[in-house]
Order: sequence, then C-alpha cells, then structure tokens
Amino acid sequence: MTPSQPERPQANPPSPVAIAALSSTMLSASILLMQALDVGQRSAALIYKHTGLAQARQLKEDAMAALLIACGTDEKCGPWLSAQFSAGMAWYWLALLLPVIAIPLTMKFFPSRKAAPQKDPGLARWENKAALKRYMFGSDSTNDPFIGFLGYLKSGEVGGTFDSKDLPPMYIPLEDWCQNTLVWGGIRSGKTTSFFQPNIFLGAHLGITCVVFDVKWPQKDSGFYETIGYWHARKRRTVLLAPYEPYGARVNLISGVFSFSDALEVADAVFPPPEFMEERGKHYNDKKRFMIAALMWLLRTEMGDQAHMGHVLEHAMLPDDRLMEWVETARDEQAKAILTGYRDAGESNFAETKNGIISALKVFFNQDVVRATSGLPIETTQLEECFRQPSLVMVGINQKNMMDGSGEVLFRLYKRLLDAAAMRVAAEQGGRLRVHLAYMMDELPSIGKINYMMRSLGTLRSYNISHHLGIQNDAQGQLVYGEAYWKAITTNVVARVIVFPRGINGDDAKKIRDLIGKTTATEVGVTGSRSIRVLEHEGSNAVSARLVERDLLSYEEFSRFTLGEAVVRVNGHQPIRTQLAPMTMATVEGSGIKPGSKPNLLHGFYQETIARCPGGLVAYTARIIQDGALAGATSASSQQNTQGAASASAAPQAQGATGSAANLSVTEVVQWLRACMTELIEIELQLPERVITVRVDAEADTVNGTNAVTRLVIGGLLERTRTASHARLTKKAHAALPADLQADLADYPDAYAVYRWLRDNALSISGTPERAAYEAQCASTDPPTTPTEPAAQVIDGTLLCTMTRTREIFRGEGVLRFPQKRIGSREHNQIPVQSLAATAAAVRQARAAEAEPTGEGRLSRKEQKRQSKADLVNSVVGGPPNSP
Repeated sequence: MTPSQPERPQANPPSPVAIAALSSTMLSASILLMQALDVGQRSAALIYKHTGLAQARQLKEDAMAALLIACGTDEKCGPWLSAQFSAGMAWYWLALLLPVIAIPLTMKFFPSRKAAPQKDPGLARWENKAALKRYMFGSDSTNDPFIGFLGYLKSGEVGGTFDSKDLPPMYIPLEDWCQNTLVWGGIRSGKTTSFFQPNIFLGAHLGITCVVFDVKWPQKDSGFYETIGYWHARKRRTVLLAPYEPYGARVNLISGVFSFSDALEVADAVFPPPEFMEERGKHYNDKKRFMIAALMWLLRTEMGDQAHMGHVLEHAMLPDDRLMEWVETARDEQAKAILTGYRDAGESNFAETKNGIISALKVFFNQDVVRATSGLPIETTQLEECFRQPSLVMVGINQKNMMDGSGEVLFRLYKRLLDAAAMRVAAEQGGRLRVHLAYMMDELPSIGKINYMMRSLGTLRSYNISHHLGIQNDAQGQLVYGEAYWKAITTNVVARVIVFPRGINGDDAKKIRDLIGKTTATEVGVTGSRSIRVLEHEGSNAVSARLVERDLLSYEEFSRFTLGEAVVRVNGHQPIRTQLAPMTMATVEGSGIKPGSKPNLLHGFYQETIARCPGGLVAYTARIIQDGALAGATSASSQQNTQGAASASAAPQAQGATGSAANLSVTEVVQWLRACMTELIEIELQLPERVITVRVDAEADTVNGTNAVTRLVIGGLLERTRTASHARLTKKAHAALPADLQADLADYPDAYAVYRWLRDNALSISGTPERAAYEAQCASTDPPTTPTEPAAQVIDGTLLCTMTRTREIFRGEGVLRFPQKRIGSREHNQIPVQSLAATAAAVRQARAAEAEPTGEGRLSRKEQKRQSKADLVNSVVGGPPNSP
C-alpha cells in the first residue's frame, strides 16, 4: 500500500470582524423585515374593512399580500398605502447603520488573528555551489586575496544529497582566513595531512608567515617535520626553535624586557594566573610572580642582553645572605624594595617563595634550553624579521618534555615572545602587519594552557593575525582550559569549524551532529487492526505521514567518511561538505569519487618543490638542519663549542663585569645629549625641578630612536615617560652632568626655535653656506637662473628678519620684539645666533618685554607707534608735539 501524503490543514475559522459584519447585517435586515410585515398586516386589515377591493376581487381577510397588491394598483388606494408604509417605517431605516457601528467596534476590541507562520521543522541542508561564489576561483581581489585552501566542494542537491563529480576547489579569502579556525578530528582522520600541512606548504607560495607549534618534534612522521625543508627549498626564511635539541635558532626569552612591567608579563607566562576566575592562593602566587619579575629586571639592568632565564633560576637558588647582598647593590629601587620586603616578612616565607620560583623555572636546569633561550643580539635570531617578510617559524618540543610541565612553560614563553615581536612590527607598519601571520597549533590541548588565549583569538585578527587550532576531542580542551573558558574559545571567537567525522565517537559525535544541524524528513506511520475470531476477517488499516526533524548527518554516517573528508561550519552558510587531500596525492580520493577521476590541483606545487630536494623532502630537511642552514641556526660542527659557551654564560656574573649597556658611564649620556642638540632634537627643561626630557623618535633609527634610547634606559641613565614618547634623565645622570652641558641645556629650549628655523630654511637665508651653494648653482646654469628672494639674512652672527618671519619662528607665542634695524623701507628684528647663550638671552628678554604689563601712564607699542607718527606730522606742520 502506498502511503498517503499529509492532507492540507483546514482553513482558519472566520475572524470576529467577519462574524460581526454578518450578524449585524442580518439583524438589521430582520428588524426592517419584521417592521415591514407588521405595517403590511395592519394596512391589509384596514383595506379589507374599509374598501370594497376585497369584495370586488373576492379576497379573504387573511390574503395580506393580495390585498396589498390590489391597493397598490388602485388609483385611489395606492397613494394611501405609500403614505401608510412611509409612516410605519419612518425610524426603522436607521437599523441599516448597525453594521457600520458594529464592525469598527469589533475591530477595536477583537483584533483580527494573524496566521501562524509555518516552516519546516529542520532547516539545515548541504550548502550548494551557487552560495559559495566568494570561495571560488576568480573571486579574490588585491585587498582580499586568497590565502588558504578549503578542499573540493561536494555541492548540496535537492533531497539532502550532494554532488561528488564536479568537485570545484574552494579557496579562503584573507578576510575570512583571519577569522580563527577550529579543526576537529579523531586519530587518522586527516586533519594534519589534509588541512594543516597543505596550508603550511601553500604559505611558502602565497607569501605569508606561518608559526607552527609541533608537540612531536623531532619525529619525522609528525606531519610538520618536512615543512622546514619545503619552505627552505622555496627559498623562504625558515627559523627552527627547538630548545631541547643542541641545534636550531637562539632567542633570548627576556630580550623584550625593558621595564618592570615587561618583566611582570614574562613572570605571568612562566606562572600563569587563571583568567576570569578567582585564583586559590592568589596572594602567595603573586609573590612568586613579583619575585621572578624583580630578579629578572634587576638582572636586565645589571647584565643587559647577556641576562637570561637561567640567571634568574641561579639567583633564586643563592643563600639568603648572598642574594640580599646582591640586591643591595642593585640600581632599581622598585624591584629592590619588593625583594627586601619579602625578605623582611620572614625567613620561612621567603624560602617558600624562592622554592616556588625554582619549581616554576626547573626547565632551565637543562643546558640545551639555556643555550636556546639566551644570547646577545648578534647571537640570536631577530624575530621581527620573520614578520617583515614571509617566514616559517617552527617551535618544536617533544611530548616527553611536556610530562612534567616544562615544555608547557616554554610554549607559553615563545608564544608571548612571538606575539610581542609581531606587535612591534605591526606598530612600525601602521598598526597592521603587511605580511599575514598564521599560527598553526595542532593538538592544542597537548601544547598546554596558553596565556590569554581568548583575548588573542578575539583581538589579533585586526592585526592581520589568525589562529588555527587542532583538537582530537572536546574533553581534552575542557580539561586544560576549563569548561566555561573552552566553550568561549570554541564558540565565541572561532568563526570556522572544520570537522573530520572519521574516528569521532562518543559525546563528541553528538556535539558534532548537533553542530551540523537538523533537516526535514517525512515520517510515515502505518497502523491496523484485525479481529481475533477465526471465521471473521474484519479489521481496519490506517496510514499517516508528518514532517519531522532529523539529523542532517547522523552518527551512523560518520563511519562512511574517508580520509580527508570533512564538514565545514562557517558563519553565514549552511554546512559545507568538502573533500581535502594531502599535497602528496596526485588525485582526489574519497567517498562517492571515482578513483583517479579528479586531479589534485595542489600536487603540481608539491612536485615542483620536491624536485629541488635531493634525496626526498624528509632527507633534505634532516640535512639542512644538520648543516645549520636555517636562519640563526647553529651547525653541527660547532655544537660542542656552542654548548661550552652556553655553559659559561649560564654562570652568574658580577655587577659591572659585562660590556653590555647595563653599566654605562655618564659620558654616554653626555655624548648622547650633545648629539641630540647637534641634530636639533626637541629637549625640554621642566622647572622648578630642572628635569631634562628628550623627545623619542620611535619611527626612525636616529640619534633619539628607540634603540639608542633603550640602551640608555637599560644603562640607568634615562627613564621613559608614561606615554613613552619622551625620555627623561634619571636623577643620577642629571647630577653627574658637567657644568658647561648643564648651562647649554638651560639655554637650549629657549634658543631651539631659532636654530630649528635656521636649519629648515637655510636655502632662503642669505649668509648661510646653503644659500651660497644655491646661488652658485643658479649662476652655473645655462642660461643662469635667478635665485628666489631671501627670506632673511645672517650678518656677523646676527639673524635679520621681518616681523612676519619672527612670528613664523615663534608661532603661538604672540609678537616677540627684538632690537630692530631698518633695511630699505622695512624694520628687521635682530636676533643674535653666534651662541646658544646669546640667542637664549635675547629670546628671554623679548618674552619678558612682551609679558610686561602696560601700567597707567605707560603707552602700549601700538599707541607709541601711533604717537610717533603724530609727532612727525606736527613737526612738519608746526603743531605742538603730543605728550604721553
């Protein structure tokens, strides 16, 4: 029996307005009809009684209709009948207004019902090709180029099926790629070889920077090992950070510490506090963080770039008396006060805090780790270069080093260091990286808890930075980050989820099933009954059907997924079914795809690169690592010497024993200040404290650039202001300045504007070498050209300029008047420029004269000028001179 389809539902019952309209119309008609019958009956009785029409036409008394018709057709009776009806129906016609009154009242008190919207129980379906034009070839632009690969689309069709023949490739635009990705797949599902590895390989072709966290290094089957050889073969910058191995690049983990605040950030990475929740034992843990930061900052101020985390551990292990003796000689009073306060709180508390620090820094007992995380700038890799040009940065730590949490500390420190370097480059480039940075963090729970992960995922995308996180199951993430925090990461700040159903089971299968959504299905029910009597065959059959919601992808279908087959959930789209393939595969293979029928477009890039790798990609990778061919790497032949140098540098050094910027002589700041004055850098003298402040030019590598100022800050000669746009001399440096320099610094702010104007306008000032060269050049041309008129002139160490030029020099200060000299028909101010002292004295005198009030009996300059003109006129015409 063929099941019948559900019948269309019955029409909605009439609305109250329709009922009111019909009933009021019927009521008014009934009133009029009853009154008309009453008038007709009375009129018929009168006709029968008082006229002879009944006898003439042989009508009986109850023949009302006939009597009325006979009267209506009679010449004499008809007018009477009309008048009778008019009088009888006079006010009853108002009953026709009843519908007009009833309908508005009903609409007011009984609003019409709206039909309930009807839709399918489940709305999920497989996305089709037409809706994914943004991801198809040719849809990219210069501002939004393709930057990633999303596999081959299995376009959705009617009935919940999908197309496995067309398989158009899908690319990811930059704007979407910056929206973070969560890659979810079980063991041997293909998430590493089909998503992470191909997109890392493609990064070498597309010109982006990839930072890869590998928890299986140096295993050659990790999926990430050979990416180093691939990028190197493409002649891209490649950096390997493998702290537990005796090779790879060196990066000083505290090289970015330029203040106590920076040191606290590093301490938080070593000993991370929980986010968005109250920490148990917060007071004691904060003491450990502050002590790590204090030791770190004191070592940085003492040893400069030679300081490293191994020194922090060694100082924490010193006996109390030796440690405090070293603290007393430190130059930073803030850090010294913290450590002294902790020591004064009691020996047992101080020892407990130190033991906590030793436990947190135990990873730095390993000399390979110390070597990899220390070094001077000339010995370490400049991470900023990795973000200025396309680069691969591999952070490799084996899982065996993660067992006691040591590797987790290093992952956190490297992540902070990389983020900080990327932010510095972004600041250089206008607030957004020009080269996209993609963090590839497969097996995220195995990496351990990364500080401020949610904030990074939520904000770094605006800096052209993306995160791509890989997990095997949801429970691992909850175990590491906590249920609420993990839910926020995977739902709020991840815009794209790529699920590889193969190998997923248990609770994860239910979560993925619900994530993909529900579709609509027809549920058919067949019922029947039969009599239990042997000789009777009575009974009934019934068939029903209804629309119900069903899983678009049920758990039972997960086992049908092949290697690399995935479902993508993207904001703004239905679930996307896609087939990803490793770049090593020449054709695309998967469920529903005819073997060998679809070539893999990425395989050509792979073949071209492999041709540059003699012996294969894995062997080529091993060889370049062994030869130290990576950026900043150490060759195998020099490993022994490097390890010896690392062991020597790991020992604590006495204060003043290093050649770094930590113990600079005051002559350094004297030379720097004189260079700043020569370059006419803005210098302020704040009174009455006489604090000397110099503007910092963070955008250029000049005498007052960030590098030059940072060196003096570490050396204890300068300190940054709150905004970091200026640096001021420390009290120690100011007290040691020679007297002649202090005198020049006192005059410099007043004379600065004059000398700055002279330098900027040297070509248009007669008497300067620049003007002389300019006039000589004009005279040497054929034919000679006429030089522009000079704006001012310098004669015998004096600047002669008009009042207009004076206002230009001292803009915003009013009208400063100097001794004047008439040249031609115009008055010129005379400003001495033979020395700072002379110029400053003249400027101060002009300012004092401008600020002097015009008291009673004293004329202003404008009035004096007007009076002098009047006196001149009177002297000509013979009148008396004006008196003040």
